[in-house]
Amino acid sequence: MHTVRLHCDIHQTGQKVYISAEFSNGRLIFKWTNVSTIRNEIIITKDSQSSLWMSVYDDQYTVEDVMQYKSVTIRVREYKSANPAKGHNDYKKTYNATDRHVYHTRPLNSTNILIEVKNITVEDAGYYVGGQIKAEALSGEGGVVLIVSGKPMKPIIKGKLNVKAGDNAFLNCESKSTSAPYYYKKFPQLSYSWFVNNTKLERENRETYSFNVTKDIKYNRYSCQAKETLESEKSEDIWMNPLFNTIKSEEGESRNISWTATYFPRTGLYFIFHVYNDSVSEIIKIDNAILPSTEKYVFHTRPYNSTNILFEVRNITVEDAGYYVGNPTKENAWSGESGVVLTVSGKPVQPIIRGDRNVSLRYPTYLKCESRSTSAPEYYMKFPSLSYSWFVNGTTKLEHEISEIYRFNVSKDVKYNRYSCQAKETLQSVRSKEIRIYPLYGPEIVKITPLRPTDDGGRLKIKEGDTFGPYNCSADCNPPCTLQWKYKNTSGHFVDAPRSDFSSTTLLEQKANRSKMTQIQCIAKNSEGRNEQNIVLNILYILKPKILLNGSSDNRLNITEGEYLHISCYVDGNPIPTINLTRSLHDKILGAKNKHWRNHTILNTNCSDTDTYTCTGKSSQLGNVSTEFTLNVHCKFSKSL
Repeated sequence: MHTVRLHCDIHQTGQKVYISAEFSNGRLIFKWTNVSTIRNEIIITKDSQSSLWMSVYDDQYTVEDVMQYKSVTIRVREYKSANPAKGHNDYKKTYNATDRHVYHTRPLNSTNILIEVKNITVEDAGYYVGGQIKAEALSGEGGVVLIVSGKPMKPIIKGKLNVKAGDNAFLNCESKSTSAPYYYKKFPQLSYSWFVNNTKLERENRETYSFNVTKDIKYNRYSCQAKETLESEKSEDIWMNPLFNTIKSEEGESRNISWTATYFPRTGLYFIFHVYNDSVSEIIKIDNAILPSTEKYVFHTRPYNSTNILFEVRNITVEDAGYYVGNPTKENAWSGESGVVLTVSGKPVQPIIRGDRNVSLRYPTYLKCESRSTSAPEYYMKFPSLSYSWFVNGTTKLEHEISEIYRFNVSKDVKYNRYSCQAKETLQSVRSKEIRIYPLYGPEIVKITPLRPTDDGGRLKIKEGDTFGPYNCSADCNPPCTLQWKYKNTSGHFVDAPRSDFSSTTLLEQKANRSKMTQIQCIAKNSEGRNEQNIVLNILYILKPKILLNGSSDNRLNITEGEYLHISCYVDGNPIPTINLTRSLHDKILGAKNKHWRNHTILNTNCSDTDTYTCTGKSSQLGNVSTEFTLNVHCKFSKSL
C-alpha cells in the first residue's frame, strides 16, 4: 500500500459573508459565517434542478451523494431583522464536482489507475481504492492512503492568572492536531512558540511556559502558537494579574493604608508614591520631622521614622485606585519591597438600551442593557461581573430578569410601556433612559362612526333622496394605515369614491341613490396587513306604476267586444309594494299578484268592461302611488230578422 502525504491551506474571501464547501465521503457540506442568526433561508440547485426555499437555523447544510451531480449551488438568504419586510441579502456559492476529482487513466480500461484530487482539505484524507461495487472497496488489493497535514487548532492558554508577586506562574498552550487520517497521526508531535506583547520568546518552545511574577508584568500580553507541519493561528491574548496586599474601597469612603518597610533611611527622606496606568505620582514626602498633611492624604506614622508606615486616603474616587509604595527615591517606586493595592468600586456607566424597537407582533424582541465597569485599577477588575435589573414604567421591577438581554414577545399593549435597566457590580449604576417599543401590526378592526340604526339584516335603512353621513373611518395600526373610501355599484364592483365625496378620513354627507351605490366601504392598510368595514345600504323607494295593455304601454285602449285583453301593472319598489288593480265602478281587486306585478286577463271582453281602471302601489313606509288608464269596449249590435 502506498502513502501520499499532502497538505493544503485554503482561504475563501468575500465582501461580507464567507461560504465554504467541504467534500467528505460523498457528501458536500456548505458552511457559512457572519450571517444573521435571526433566520436564514436557502435554495439548493443540483445541476439545473432547484429546491424550494428552506428555513434553516444553523450555519451549515449537507448535500448527500454529491458525486451524482456536475455542480451544486447554494443560495443563502440573510434577513436584516426579525421583520422580513425590512429586507434581506442573498449570497451564493457553487461547487463543481468535476473540479475536485479528475480521472486521468487512459485508456479508460487500463489497470494503471490515476486520479487527481484538487483543492485538498483535511476532509479528503483517507483510503482511496477501486472496485466494481462499493462492498469491494475495503477488500481491494490496491489502494492509497492520502495524509493531509492541517493547521493545529487555535490554542487556548490555561493557567492561574492571579498570582502573588514573587511567585512563579505556569501557563499551558493547549492545542491539538487536525491532520488526517487520525490512525496515521495518532501521536502528533506539536511544538510551541510563546509571545509577550507580540515579541517571540526564542528559547520557549514547550507546551508550558513558567516565569517569575513581578509587579510590572500586569502590562504584558501573553499569547502562543502551535506547529506540526503548519502553524496554527495565535491564541487570544491573556493578561497576568500580579497580586499585592489589597485594600478594597468604594467611592466616597476613606481608608487607612499601611505596610512595614524594611528600613527607614538615615537621611530622614522618604517618599510615598501612587502608581496608576504607568503614571507615578508623589503624594507624601517625609523630610526628617517635617510631616505633610493635606485634605486628601494624612500621614499618621509616629514616630515619623518608624518602619510601620500608616497614612490615610480621604474622599476616595476611582482615580485613587492603584499601587501605593514607599521608597527613598522616585526612580525606584516600582521596586519598593513593600506596597499596597487600593481597589475602588465605582458605579457602572449609565446603561444604554439597544435593540430593535419596531417589531411585528408575530416576532419576539431582544433588548440589550449595555454598560461597563468603572472600578479600578483595570488589572484587578479585568473581567468585572455585572448583573442587571429591568424595569417597566419606572417602578415595576422584573424579578427574574437579571441578564444583559431581556427577551419578550411583542403584543399591542407594550406600546404603552416604558422600559429601563440598571447595572450593578458592587455599586448600582444610574438607571438608563427609558425607551419604548413600537409594535408593528395591521388593522384588526376598522371602525366607521357614528353608528346608525340598522334593519334586521344589519343594513342601513334610508329613503332614496334622503341624506346620510358624514361618517368617520378609523383603524388602530402601526405604522399608521392609509384609509380609502369605496362605493359598491349595482353591477357589484367597488369603485373609488370621488375626491369631492370625502375629506381625509371622513366621508362627507351623501344622498341615497340606489343606481350609484348599494354599499360603502372603508379600507385600511399598511405594511403589516389590510382590513375593511362595510355599510350595506337598504335604500327604500317606490316608483309610479307602469301599465301594459296587451303588451303595449298606453293609458287608453279601444277594443271591440269579444276581443282578448291582458292587463299588466308593474310597481318597482323596496320593500316590494302591495299592488292593487281596481275599477272605478266598484272597489274590487282584480288579477293575480307576482312580486312587482299584478296581472288580469279577460278572454272575451264585454261592453260592460268599459271603465277607468287604477293600478295602485302601496308601501307602509313610503305611502301610495297610482296610475289610471281607460278601457273603451265597442259593443257589437245584431241585425233584426
